[in-house]
Amino acid sequence: MAQEKDYLLRHPKDPAALLDVLRDAQSRYGHIPDEAVSRIAAHLKLSEAEIRGAVTFYHFFSLTPRGASTVYLNDSITSRMKGRTAVAGAFEEEAGCRFGEVSPDGKVGLFPTSCIGMNDQEPSAIIDGVIFPGLSPEKARAIVRGLRAGRPPGTRSPPSATAPISRTSSGPWCRTTSANRARSFSGPMNPERPCARPPA
Repeated sequence: MAQEKDYLLRHPKDPAALLDVLRDAQSRYGHIPDEAVSRIAAHLKLSEAEIRGAVTFYHFFSLTPRGASTVYLNDSITSRMKGRTAVAGAFEEEAGCRFGEVSPDGKVGLFPTSCIGMNDQEPSAIIDGVIFPGLSPEKARAIVRGLRAGRPPGTRSPPSATAPISRTSSGPWCRTTSANRARSFSGPMNPERPCARPPA
């Protein structure tokens, strides 16, 4: 894992750097593999149990692969009132898997998540770090087709298929207006901080 060694060397050998290291590992591998757990533990002088505990506590980290692209669909009451069930069904039908699973080809993972701060524009989702508000079943299907075709979130084909508004990690804003409440997030999501961002 030369790639892993490179990013580990960018971080101090300080347990306080744990979340930053995990964020880097998740970004590179799509999950935190077993070998990464061992190396991170050695680098930060923590036990493997402590590393695994942190990974399983934070919502956007995972010990198992989550797909080449990940869809986190808001599961709030507001989202349900505004049509989440139909949108979720469209995601599942197009991806060929249920929420909490990865598609058979490994390209798309579907996962529920709590509030992402878009209650005025539900149903909404975070897809590979990009917020998509105002989703419909048609948009959901178009998004999955785009991910399978290798189009990054934020590119639109056909033009009206998707409507991303921002990135939650690094990268340019896809569309910024005063009405969309685009925001920067400050850390990985956990049950007590439901509106934080996924790892970069």
